Amino acid sequence: MPKPARHNPKAAAAAGLDRACDALLALAPEDPERLLCAAAHARERAERSLASFAAGDEAAGAVLNQFAGTLMAGLVADPSSPPQLAARALARLEQAGYASPAGAGHEALRCPSLLALEPGAAIECVLGLLLACTGARAVSLWGAGPTGRLAPICAAGGTPRRGPAARLARELIAGESARRRGAVGVPVRRAGLPAAALVAAPRAGAARLTRALLEEASSMLAAILERQTLLARNASSERALVQASERRLTRLGFDLHDGPLQELILVSEDLALFREQLGVVLEGRSGKELLGGRLDDLDARLAGLERAMRRISTSVHASAIADRAFADSFEDMLAPFRSRTGIDPDVELAGELDGISTSQRMALLSVLGEALNNIREHSGASAVSISIVSDDSGVRARVLDDGCGFDVEEELLRAARRGHMGLAGVYERVRLLGGHCRIESRRGGPSEITVALPRWQAPPAELSATGA
Repeated sequence: MPKPARHNPKAAAAAGLDRACDALLALAPEDPERLLCAAAHARERAERSLASFAAGDEAAGAVLNQFAGTLMAGLVADPSSPPQLAARALARLEQAGYASPAGAGHEALRCPSLLALEPGAAIECVLGLLLACTGARAVSLWGAGPTGRLAPICAAGGTPRRGPAARLARELIAGESARRRGAVGVPVRRAGLPAAALVAAPRAGAARLTRALLEEASSMLAAILERQTLLARNASSERALVQASERRLTRLGFDLHDGPLQELILVSEDLALFREQLGVVLEGRSGKELLGGRLDDLDARLAGLERAMRRISTSVHASAIADRAFADSFEDMLAPFRSRTGIDPDVELAGELDGISTSQRMALLSVLGEALNNIREHSGASAVSISIVSDDSGVRARVLDDGCGFDVEEELLRAARRGHMGLAGVYERVRLLGGHCRIESRRGGPSEITVALPRWQAPPAELSATGA
């Protein structure tokens, strides 16, 4: 008599992932690229978790909910994704019996990728996930506005009804036991005290689910708001650091020009005088031509050294960079790349690029230069596209190539071991200006570097001593 097959929970969970991905194919015609890409990432994360599970029947449910939660977080975090795609994906998985709104919602709101986003975008994603998981009519986050008065920090699903939502939020922040008909809310605590309030208008019969996920979201929002406060607190000190660095670079440019460069000119003049004097002494003697040739070599070396120091002086002189049009500086960088690689990149320059600050211009040109060097030396690319756009929100740059690609984390570690700045230097330059940098690549390509720098707000001019 054959023995019955043993039940393998991990194998069942892996099979469930296969069936869950198949269930999503019904939605793929609406947006195949985004949906399938997000599903692949979610499956990879779920499979890593599955490998760490102890054998047990709960493995399949936990892994499938994690898959659904990661999928939704990826879809909501993609600004180009249709607003309802995450909710439709969850409904499809729920209908097929592979996930529940509660389980998927808890996993989505714990997704570590949310903390990697800029705070404002992270808050929008959290509210979007709450809408997708609960089906609520509206969700809003309330806190103190610029004037100190209660105001909505962010809202999803429509403009919140200011009266009921504001009263509920005010009571929650005050620490009162707040209840309102047709609305649920929870406080968002920082340092143990209510600092903001999360309010939702639940759909019929979903108040308990909505409250449970609001509680889950409050912890994530507390961490995001804390990070937002720290970033705002550090912004002024970082800008002061950048301004001080610019002043030091300008001073270095002047010091090079007024010090070593002038000494080089004097040495060159002394050498010319020595040539004349030596010519008189050696007139008619053998070896005059040999010594003259040696003096020519020394003169050429001095001229090369002078040119090199002038280039350094110009490159660190902030005002020299600021006086040139951005397009001209960028073209100076692009011309050697064209001549050495034979690649003529597809370039888009849009917006008022000459209006960005000197420090942003220096950082942007440095990042673009590093990207082009990597493409020239390592990628073997045949096509490169570069876009640089400046608008009211800031300046954004993107470099894309069709080369062989690389493992980003592995390359960062290798560069760190060798003491090279490279990609790490790109991240650091952008971070010092309050911006964000993303490097995406894989073996086989393509590779993409994107940079976003915020719109620079110049500090108010100091009052003169006369008070004018």
